Amino acid sequence: RGDLLQGLADSKRSREEQEDLARRLADLKLESSDAEQDIQTLKADSSANNRMDRSGHLGKLEVAEECEA
Repeated sequence: RGDLLQGLADSKRSREEQEDLARRLADLKLESSDAEQDIQTLKADSSANNRMDRSGHLGKLEVAEECEA
């Protein structure tokens, strides 16, 4: 009888651990998705900035230097 109770306790603990791991995995997937979106946004912003620089717009440093002159 003791073995049966121990087995049930182990089973319950195992189920709780699996549920906890499933929650952690879901959280990590969400964080990963958010990070991937951030990366895509940064890449898009970087590309837009590079296009602006190549098209002849003044960069921030150049604007600051002209303001000082």
